[in-house]
Amino acid sequence: MQKVGEQHYHHRHPFHVMMHEGRLSRGQLQAWALNRYYYQSKIPIKDAIILSRSDDVSFRLAWRKRMVDHDGDAASTGGIDRWLKLAEATGLDPAQVIKEDAVLPATRYAVNEYLRLVEKHTLLEAVASSLTEMFSRDLIALRIERLRKHYPWLSGGLDYFHARLSQAPEDARFAFEYVYEHAQTRLLQESAIRALRDKCDIIMGPTGRALLCLRAAWLASQGRLFRTGVCSWPSRLMQTSLGSRLDAAYILIMMTQSCSSRRAPSAWKDQAGKSWNTVMGSAPFRKSWEHCRRSTWVRVRHKSGKTSPVFSNN
Repeated sequence: MQKVGEQHYHHRHPFHVMMHEGRLSRGQLQAWALNRYYYQSKIPIKDAIILSRSDDVSFRLAWRKRMVDHDGDAASTGGIDRWLKLAEATGLDPAQVIKEDAVLPATRYAVNEYLRLVEKHTLLEAVASSLTEMFSRDLIALRIERLRKHYPWLSGGLDYFHARLSQAPEDARFAFEYVYEHAQTRLLQESAIRALRDKCDIIMGPTGRALLCLRAAWLASQGRLFRTGVCSWPSRLMQTSLGSRLDAAYILIMMTQSCSSRRAPSAWKDQAGKSWNTVMGSAPFRKSWEHCRRSTWVRVRHKSGKTSPVFSNN
């Protein structure tokens, strides 16, 4: 499982690298906060599904703490409210974020796939999928430091991350002990590892997917999409995980939009055509494409009442 974290967790994704180096614009951070909210809002639903599947009272008593952590209770606010505070710090109107109107289709698809995983797979696999928390503490600590350094205007919205510094390791210990106790055969151990790997792919949705769509959209708007080698990504990405196929779908959307311009050189159109033929030959990719094809530029309403593209380079 540690190897899965080293190879598949999103700490090395270009989005986080750019974030920690201070290279994201306000619009990019808004896109991240807005799309990640959809994931955050579904975490207690995911935990409720897992809780409902267990006949063990002691397990349910321990697991329901996770729901309180995110939903809050009469004594304190939860992680969802804290995330809205972060979204507000980026300049978004929390009421608009809650509506989820501007959430990318691939983000919805990826998060809903996670809900499907914990509902349809075994309880062991559902619990194992939560073990991404084993890898999150160091990333969260680094993120707090770098967000304060590079984006000081976000400093008032970092309560979510501070809370997770203690919550995540505690949750991970309980889940790991459960998996260790119940995965007694090689087959069960492999299924638990596979579930964790699938979760790592899925959580690329609220972060990496927004960035890749964002980057491709900006390159397309600048007429630089095909000069940067982006056009070769779909044919490589679609051969791997669910999350990567969704990334490829987004990039292909931007490729086709860029090539629809009269000014696009014929060589660009030829490259787009080759990538299109390659990826559309994959049945899993075609399914991903159907979930992503309507997503282009997204507009959100700021607290000031004005609207602007979330995916901007300003």
